[in-house]
Amino acid sequence: MTFWSRQDNLLLGSENRKIIRIMIKMKTCIYCGGANKKFCKAHILPRSLGAFENLLTLLNKVCAECDTEIGKSEDQFTHGGLAALLRSQLGLVEDEHRSPFRRRFAGQGPIDMKTNYLGTEGVLLEPNGVGDRELPPVLPQPQLHFIYADGKKKCVRVNPESFTSAELLKAIGKIRPKQVAFFGLTPEQYEHISEAFRQAGIPLSGEQVIYPPTDKEVLPVLATGTLICDKRYFQAIAKIAFHYYLGMELSNCYLNGSEDVFNPVRQFIRYGEGNPESFVKQREGYFIDDFRIGWRPPFYGHIFLAEVSNKCIKVKAQFFVGPDIDPPYYEVLLCQKPFIISIQPTIFGHNYVYIEPSKRKQYAGTIHKLGVNNRIIIPS
Repeated sequence: MTFWSRQDNLLLGSENRKIIRIMIKMKTCIYCGGANKKFCKAHILPRSLGAFENLLTLLNKVCAECDTEIGKSEDQFTHGGLAALLRSQLGLVEDEHRSPFRRRFAGQGPIDMKTNYLGTEGVLLEPNGVGDRELPPVLPQPQLHFIYADGKKKCVRVNPESFTSAELLKAIGKIRPKQVAFFGLTPEQYEHISEAFRQAGIPLSGEQVIYPPTDKEVLPVLATGTLICDKRYFQAIAKIAFHYYLGMELSNCYLNGSEDVFNPVRQFIRYGEGNPESFVKQREGYFIDDFRIGWRPPFYGHIFLAEVSNKCIKVKAQFFVGPDIDPPYYEVLLCQKPFIISIQPTIFGHNYVYIEPSKRKQYAGTIHKLGVNNRIIIPS
């Protein structure tokens, strides 16, 4: 924001005045427009996706308050979809109890990945290793299945180490089950939960208990996962694309993000205003030439491509591309008709590559520019 002040304080004769113009530049938040606020280093990628070497941040563009609110949308993005499947396998998560397959995140319930196992329907699973697209390795998560006399069934996630008799009685309800099935428990965890049954006055007989131990590292089963996400998931994708455009290649941006032409996407990112499909579209296929000819990267990472022209500014983003994962990509429209004068269309892109956990020191990954014709450059 620029303020001009005219000060007529010097008189030269009776008719001439010297005009002194004082220009004061003030930093303002591109989202809320606030000036007298605390500002932060706004990240392009959510911090929960890891730190990347030489990652640029947006300085004096986003206030701390807006950054915190936008971060709530990013929580849903990083704990859902492919991010939920792969963050732990890429060494980005250490606490299994924060798994989105076991608990709620950003107002959304746990991800339900289910299969039929040992004659029981709807056994809850969680990833165990990366695997491949057709048969991801999974294991049952700790859970109890109650089967009632009328045929009704109830599945309950449990924390085996802290499960109590009070939690058990609340989970069962007013009617005692006819049968109980245990899944995903070690023998020690099974004994702890059995003690909770005894304290609650609910005996466990041989007919009531199904305890399927397994010595397999993973289960060779096909599982179907369901994630219910809301508008915030797409707000996070739009934010990542917008910040990528602003932060990665400023010499090609022409615009700094505060212009009125960006107002619709800023309002969507910050306040959720507008239809998500007006800004973020999920696409099948490829926008990288190497993938069109069947090549697969030997690493996992994220790919971004910004297209700047008189018609529009848009960013294409594909998250968690890997040797055996072929996810859809997102096309994010940042603005339409951004320039009054004619400009030469510009395309620039980058590949965010994860480093193997054993080779890491400080950073989880590195950043590389895409080559000619959007070719992937393999990091050395």
